[in-house]
Formats: sequence, structure tokens, C-alpha cells
Amino acid sequence: MDTNNQITNELQTVEPSKADEIRAIFAPMADTVQDFETRFKPFKDLKDEEITPEQSTAASVLRKEMKKVRSNVENERKRLKEPFLRTGKAIDGIANIYKAAMGDMETRLEHVIKITEVLEQKRIDRLQIDRGITMAKYMEEVPDNLGTMEEDVFMAYYEAKKKAFEDAEAARIEAERKAEEQKVIQELHEDRKNTLLDVWAFLSEDDKQINFGLIDDARFGKIWKEAKEAKNKKDNELAEYQAKQKRLRELRIERINQYNPYLGFYAAEFKGEIEDLSQTEFDEMIQDAAANVAIDQTRTTEIEELHDFFVHENFGIWHYWQYPSAEWDVCIKDAQELKEIYRQRVEDLESNGFMDTGSPIVLAQMLEKQYSEMLSKMIEKREKEQAEKERIDKLEREEVARIEEEKKKREAMKASDSKKWAMLKEEVLKVIDSYGFKSEKYQSFQLELKEIVD
Repeated sequence: MDTNNQITNELQTVEPSKADEIRAIFAPMADTVQDFETRFKPFKDLKDEEITPEQSTAASVLRKEMKKVRSNVENERKRLKEPFLRTGKAIDGIANIYKAAMGDMETRLEHVIKITEVLEQKRIDRLQIDRGITMAKYMEEVPDNLGTMEEDVFMAYYEAKKKAFEDAEAARIEAERKAEEQKVIQELHEDRKNTLLDVWAFLSEDDKQINFGLIDDARFGKIWKEAKEAKNKKDNELAEYQAKQKRLRELRIERINQYNPYLGFYAAEFKGEIEDLSQTEFDEMIQDAAANVAIDQTRTTEIEELHDFFVHENFGIWHYWQYPSAEWDVCIKDAQELKEIYRQRVEDLESNGFMDTGSPIVLAQMLEKQYSEMLSKMIEKREKEQAEKERIDKLEREEVARIEEEKKKREAMKASDSKKWAMLKEEVLKVIDSYGFKSEKYQSFQLELKEIVD
């Protein structure tokens, strides 16, 4: 950069003495700028990928020096500009020349510095990604500071997380293995239990508590065999019992059909069930009942005409055949005597004008004194009823006569009242007719009065 020529051009508008003074003031800076240009050459055409940390540090130092000189130039410019207003433009131009010369170099140096920072951030980002991929195998959420960790710190962190993950994974695999093993055991238990359902009731209480998935085939086969044998034995016993019960039910129905026609004619009720009797015991019972039926039929015929007078005090007897012969004969004799007493008393009542009073047995069983008192009361009651009837009839006749007399009196009064009213009517009409009204109005009123009287 030809800074001397550019400065000369800027000082052409200033008088020579002032131009020399200005040139003298900025002369020390010319050497400094020349030095900056020499030191800047290595950075001018440097490619980004070739920049090293050392070069970045040198660029930073050079830029700071340039910044300081540029600041001094700016300060000098401001100082000189105040007393030299007419030469301000020249001074500004010179200052801008220097600033521009150093500005381009500073821009490049700043780029060198920043590219180093960018490359460092790229390195950190790339390291964050690489380490994140590595750590993602062992973590659900990867921290965002992996790229800034020192290598030894990261490796320690990595090993710790890897071990924790591998331990957890091993525990998970072991738990799954145990769960699968337990599942197989449970499924085997359920399958074997389903196999035993048909004979479950024949297992011992201890066997019912066994986990069948944990025992070997031999033991399970033994348990099943023993239960099956117990079930077969029970089934055979049940079949025999059911067959026996069927035979007893058939025998019961058969005997009940023979037994029912003689209900009430058995001398003694058997204990237990009818099918439990021996055939001989059952036959004898039926024969005895048939004989009792014959006795009952004979006695029913014998007692037919004496039925209303048959009296017995043995309330445990419900059928005629149950009476012992001597007791039966006494009952028949008593019934005949009661029937005769009833006949005599009915004749006596009829002779006194009374009909049969009700239950034959009640009338026949009355003591003679009771009968006489009853008859006397009946006669006395009849006489009282007759006297009361005559009294009532008399009262009724007297009431009828009174009513007839009252009726005649009312008719006489009615006839007398009619005669009196006719006379009164005649007198009123005479009074009305005695007035000779000439006005039609009063004549009309006179006619209305006659109509009212009529």
C-alpha cells in the first residue's frame, strides 16, 4: 500500500508549513504501519483449514496492537482537528487512509481469530454427537456437555454409565428368565391340574396343595393313578348302591300298591320302610288287614240302623273292626236301648203337639228327670207364646178400631169445612158484584177478583 503518496495527495490543500507539521506528527506511525503490513503477510492468503492455534494466538496479539495504534491515530486526529479546522479534511483523509489500511488487516485478523473459535465449536459439536451416539446405548437422555468434557473425565463417566446399564440389563434378563421359568411351571401346573379335575375329589388334602409344575412325571403319574383308582372304587360302590336303591324303590312301589287298599285296617304299624320287611312279614300283614276289612264290613252292616245311637268312649279307635268282640256287643246293646228310648220320647212329644227336637242321640241319652223338665218348659213356653199372641192380636184389633174412628172424624170435618167455604165464597162474590164499576179498568179488576175467589 503506497501510503506516502496518498498522504501527499491529502496534504496538497494545506499550506506547506502546516503540511510539514502534520507529516511530522504522523511520521512515527508510518514505520509502525509498515511493520504491521510485514507481520500481516503470513495471514493474508492463509486457508481456514490451515489455521493453527498458534497462528490464531499471533493474529490476536497483532490485532490488539493494531487496535491500539488505530486508537492513537484517532485520538491524534481529534487533537489536531480542533486547532486546524481548515486542514481538518486533510487530516481526516490521512487518518482514514491509515484506518482503512489497518481496518482491512484487522478484518482479516478477526476472521482468523473467529475461524479458530468456529473450528473449536465444530470440534466440540462433533465430539458431542460422537459421544452422544456412544452414550445413547446406555442412557435414555444424553447430557449436553459431553463435547466439553476432558477425555479422562468422559471415559470415567462412560465406564460408570456402561456398567450401570449392563448391570440393569443383566438383572432384567435374569428377571425375564425367572418369569419365563415361572410361567412354564404355572402352565404345567394348570395343565396337570386340569388333567386331575375328574378325580380331584379323591386327592388327599396334601396333594391338593402341591404345585404340580414342580414335581417330576413319575410322582405326578403316581398321584393321578391313586386318585383314579379311588374314583373307580367309589363309582363301583355308587353303582351298586344305586342298583340296590332302584330294586328297593320298585319293591316299595309294588308293596305300596298292595298296602294302600288296606290303609286303616292294620293291627299294628310297622317301623321303618315297607321295603325293609321280609316277604313273609309283609304277606302276614296283608292277610291280617284283609281279615280286618271283612270284620269291618260285617259290623258296618250290623250298625247301619243303629248308627245315630252308637256311642263309644275309646277315641283311639277309628274303625269298627278295632273293637274287641265283647266291647262291640255291649256297644250294640246300648245303641238298641237308646233307639227304643228315642222312639218312646218322640211319641210322647208328638202326643203333646211337638215335633222331633233335633239330635236323636241327645234326646235318647237324657235322664228321665231332664226329659220331664224339658217337656214342662216346652209346654210352659208354648202357653206363654199363645197368651202373648192373644194379647198382641187384641192390641192390633183395638188399634184398627181407633184408626177407623179417626178416619170417620176427619171425613166429617172435611165435609163441614167444604160447606163453610162455599158459603164464604158466595158472600165474597156478592160483595164484589155489589160495586157497579163503569170504568173498564175497574171492571177488569172486578173480573180478576172473581177469578181469584174461584
